[in-house]
Amino acid sequence: MIDEIEQQYTMLRSDLVAHLSGLGRLAVVKAPPGSGKTHTLIEVIAALVATGQRVAVAAQTNSQADDICVRFAAGHPEVSTARFSSKGSLPPASFPASVSWLTATADLPTTPGVTVATTAKWSLTNVDLPFDLLAVDEAWQMSWADLMQCALLSEHFLMIG
Repeated sequence: MIDEIEQQYTMLRSDLVAHLSGLGRLAVVKAPPGSGKTHTLIEVIAALVATGQRVAVAAQTNSQADDICVRFAAGHPEVSTARFSSKGSLPPASFPASVSWLTATADLPTTPGVTVATTAKWSLTNVDLPFDLLAVDEAWQMSWADLMQCALLSEHFLMIG
């Protein structure tokens, strides 16, 4: 049974990567709590970054955004990861040193990697260079208005949860 579940997960991940690397503009992953949605998000993004993509991640809270960064640092240290936050904010005490802490739009990376921020932060940010993908964690918590503001970040979307 576990081998079957692992095979299904591997197929889902490779299907998502293929879809989002090609002409696919939207992928939606629905699953119940505790089913590994954030893990899937991280694995798919790591694979996309390996192909040269710049990915923006919108999380619903600062705690969720920080957790995603911690998971990238632990599971994919090869992925250039940045946390985009409010001016004057500081990283939590246990935040990984390998994750860049950014507070200015001008400092957003232009090279392949992942930049994580809250939906609120992204909705107030104008970027000169769109991201290759906007991934939204816990997308069910995002309002339509916030999505429309964040939609300016990319033409391709991965909605998880």
